[in-house]
Amino acid sequence: MTKNYIITLECSKDALAELIATGLERHATITKVEAAKSSRPKPEPEPTPAPKPHVTHRLHLTAPPQVMPKPTKIKRTRKLIAWVVYQAAIDAFHPQKDFTTHDLARELRRSGHEASLSAVSAHLTRLRAISAIRSDHGDRVTGYINTVNKVMTRTEMERRIKQWSAS
Repeated sequence: MTKNYIITLECSKDALAELIATGLERHATITKVEAAKSSRPKPEPEPTPAPKPHVTHRLHLTAPPQVMPKPTKIKRTRKLIAWVVYQAAIDAFHPQKDFTTHDLARELRRSGHEASLSAVSAHLTRLRAISAIRSDHGDRVTGYINTVNKVMTRTEMERRIKQWSAS
């Protein structure tokens, strides 16, 4: 007894006609003929490129301009004036109390003024020059110890500062 084999061939119509014509039917029986199913996926169509916009102006090869951030508003307080420094010295250290530049600057900050040590020191120098404040002792390294002299009015103090700065 001979063994029978089932062979599946995949070929085109022309090749199948040629196989039958060469005598395939003498030795074998064709039992089923069906169209082959493609095991490979169909290739997807290539995507079409997007249309390029029509450019009417010439392109420049420079870097794009950088956008500068908008400046934020800085809260500005009024500058420290000699009268405010003098009033703070009178309120905190009169009568007969000694103070340094650091002490007076601390009092001014406590009352809400922006007072740097250099600004307070400059005003104290002017107030010493017009004899509104006297420097008892101290030096540049250890700091000057100051006391308030006889209290004067604002107009008198401003008149003395004007005379002192003119000379």
